[in-house]
This record gives sequence, structure tokens and C-alpha cells, in this order.
Amino acid sequence: APRDANRVANRVAQHARPPAPDAVGSSLVRRLTPVLAVLTLAAGLAACSPSAPEEDGGPAPSDTAPSPEAEGTLGRDATEVEPTWSLDLNVIGQPSVTGGVAVVLTRARDREVDMVGVDVATGEQLWSHPWSPGSVPAGFPFTPATSEDSTGTPVALATVPTQDPSAETTSDLPRPIVALDARTGEELHRADATLTSTPVGACDDGTDLCFTPSGAPSLRVDLTDGSARTEEDGTPPDARSVGSRGLFATNDRPGEQLGVQRDGAVQWQRPIAEIFGDDLTTNLGWSFTHVEDAGVYVGYLLTVSPEQQAKIDAGEPFSNPSYRLAGFREDDGEPLWTAARALHDCLPVEAGDAPLMVRCVLSENAMYGPESEEGADATARIEGFDPATGETAWSVEASPEQVANIVRQNPGPASDGTTLRIDSTDGPVLVDIATGTTEPTADDDVFACQSEPVTLEYAVPWVYQDRSVTDRRGGSLLSPCGPDGAPAPAWTVAALQDTGDAHDGTHVIAVDGALQGFTLED
Repeated sequence: APRDANRVANRVAQHARPPAPDAVGSSLVRRLTPVLAVLTLAAGLAACSPSAPEEDGGPAPSDTAPSPEAEGTLGRDATEVEPTWSLDLNVIGQPSVTGGVAVVLTRARDREVDMVGVDVATGEQLWSHPWSPGSVPAGFPFTPATSEDSTGTPVALATVPTQDPSAETTSDLPRPIVALDARTGEELHRADATLTSTPVGACDDGTDLCFTPSGAPSLRVDLTDGSARTEEDGTPPDARSVGSRGLFATNDRPGEQLGVQRDGAVQWQRPIAEIFGDDLTTNLGWSFTHVEDAGVYVGYLLTVSPEQQAKIDAGEPFSNPSYRLAGFREDDGEPLWTAARALHDCLPVEAGDAPLMVRCVLSENAMYGPESEEGADATARIEGFDPATGETAWSVEASPEQVANIVRQNPGPASDGTTLRIDSTDGPVLVDIATGTTEPTADDDVFACQSEPVTLEYAVPWVYQDRSVTDRRGGSLLSPCGPDGAPAPAWTVAALQDTGDAHDGTHVIAVDGALQGFTLED
């Protein structure tokens, strides 16, 4: 899972027109779940030098190749484990664990969705509650949201669906938002019915409930007493949050600016052109990560050629956009470096415990159109890089299969944040992110492979420009796999440890048709 909770998914859906700036996203967006930065018509998918121009072809290949070591030095515990418990559920993504309860979304009834609470220790289903995405755009994935109140009570958050979801309704119906005790499912508070333009989730400080009503500032609902207030965070009017720790973008077109607000005041603003070396915009999507230890933001904007832009403007099919990655200081926005056709959320690791980040640098032809074979001979490098300087520390040439997965935003096996499995041109390898040390994977290595996002048809359509969209998507499911991606017969300790932090030693994961808990010994 990405380390930056405000990571924003970033793909423009094919056949979609970009919305007007004031429709792309409301100001003061607050969320802890990955979301699309644009209103879409389909459910999902559709050595650096300072200010390096995109025409330079991006970062040059590193002179420092990964360091080969003796086989087995990186180490993966191959001890097989069976689930402590397994609960049959038609899950549509991974759970959110809070207060000893795993909260997960499931398919229910006729094209509906339920939120379910499961005891982490026993696997007992504790409660179930109807769930709705509200009126958020179809590009937002369905994900469970949890938070806590000021006393530490764990809370699950849900938008209440219409009483008859199968009826002919539109997406712009106001719906109440409820806060449930995550341990019992008991309703603690109910906010007034409202139109939501962003998913309901925990506020940036980890407590209470925050969301953005359509056409209004973000609201904070105090989960202790249910009171609501405007979330005054200092973001300028007619601007929107694009990352954590106060990063925002204005809606000026042309001349969009990035800035940071904290403690109710704007700390700085700069034209996007100064940071990215070109007059880009967030209209097509964005992804920014705050790297606290380095005191920088790293993120990309999407770019398109004039020819592709003309197709977008005409509502015609177009090739997926390219990327421009940049690093800039968080305290004053000073530009540090840029990289063409590079993205930092291509693999299941961002800024973690290692001093280096990971990025993918694509060749010019790494573009997949809806009705073409573009990208068939594309290449890519996977690099470890210093987020403060952009300098490449190590580099691995990606296999054609890995390149295709990068372009299609399939992140591959989960990572524990210290090592990464990469399909290289020399076969599957394990790479130590901090050092670049690499070794071939062992035959008995097992990984937690992630599925493509779950797709489903939801009863209530989302309506945009007179088009009704019922095809939606959830998260990914996990399964054990070998180094080549083929199914493995059983989970291992190392594979489960890749899936994230455990609650009291128990890892809870969503697999095809079930929620499972695995208790690992210390």
C-alpha cells in the first residue's frame, strides 16, 4: 500500500472530456483514500538534472547498476502458513483495520454494496451496513473508510444509499453520512443529507470525518458529538488540495500555481511552470508524495501531445498521457529537479524507510491507445533515486511484461517497503531499495500478488454530461504467487509480511471470495 495516504490515482478514462477547472475537484479536498483527480466517465484506468526538459528523454541511465550479491542474502522466509480463520465474503478490495476490527466492502443483493465489520482475532462477522459512494465521480474507487473520535473510539464511515437503489435515480441525490462504532456497527452520528464530491474519510490529522460537499468548502464532523464545521485550513478560494501536508493547486488557466498552506495560512505559491519546466496543469491528473525526512514533495503531472489534446477536446479516443516527474522543497517550493516520462507510483512502494524512492522511466513509445498496438516495443527502467536531488542510485531494465504492467498501472506484488520484486530483462530479481543490492529470486520464493482492480456494476448510476455510468471499481485482491507470477500453493511468512502491518500479530487480507486472517509468531 502507498505510504502517502493522500496519494492520488491518476489516469484519465478513455473517451472522456476533461471537465472545466471548477468541476475537476472542489477546494479543500480532504481524504485518506486514493482517488482520481479528474471526473471520469469510466471506472478507473482508462539521472535527473534540475529543470531537465522533457525533450531530453528523461533521466539518463544510471552508471551505478544494482550490486549483485550471493543468492539468499536478501532473504525471504519460505515458511508456509495457513489462515487462522477464513470468512466467506464477496469482497471488492482490501480491508481497513481499526480497533481490532477489519472493515471491508462487499457485493450485496442486486448490484448493491455493504460495509462489513469483522473481528480480527476470531474472524467473526460483527455487523453489516448498506454502503454507497454518494455522489462522488465514477473514477473514485470503492474503498472502506475508517477514523476515530477524540477519545480514540474506532469509527467506520458510510454514506447511506437510497432506499431503493434499483429505482431509476441519478447520482446527484443528497444522502446522509453515518458514523458507526467499528466494534459493534451501532450508529453514533448521522450528518445531514448532502451531495459529496469527494469520498468520506478520516481528516488529515487521523481523527473525525472530513468530506467536500459539492460546490462548498470541506466539512469536518466531530465524531465525539456529531457537530459539523467548515474545515478552515487556509487553502485559497478556488483551489483544491492535491497532496498531504497542505499542498494545493489553484484553478488558474493558464498560469496554474502550486502552493502549501499550514496553520491556516499560505506558506508559498509558485507557477507550475517554474516547478515542472512547462506550463502544465492538474486537469488530467496528478500524484504527489510528501517525503518528510527529505523535506520535499515528489510528484508528477500528466502531459499530452497537441494531437492527443485535440482528440481529448473532441471527446475522441486518445492514447494514455505521458508523465513529468518533479521534486521541490516543501518549505518554499524551490524547484530541485525534473524527469520526463517518469512516475513514482508505478510499483507498490513510495517513500518508506529507505532513503531512496523508486520510479519508472518510460520510453517515448510507452503509450497504449484504446484501439492500437502502441507500446508493443516500449522499454522502461526502474530506478532507485534520491528524492532531494533526483539523482539515480541504481537502475534495472524492465522486461516487456513489466513495462506493460507499468503502463497499465498494475503494480505487481506487494512490497514490505525495503525490498522489491522486479521483472527484469534477466528474469525476476529481488532488489534492496536502499542499496540496490540485487539477486535472482529463489524457486520457493512466494509473493503477495495483486489482482487487477475489482470491477462491479453498481445499481445507482453516476451521471455526467447526460451519460449514466454504472460500471464501477473497487480495490485489488491478493493471492500467493511465485517469482514468475504463477499461482503458489500456499502463503508464506514473507509474502504475508509484504501485505502491511499486522494488528496484534494478525494480518487480514481480502482474497477471491473471502476475508482471511493469518497470525504470525514474533
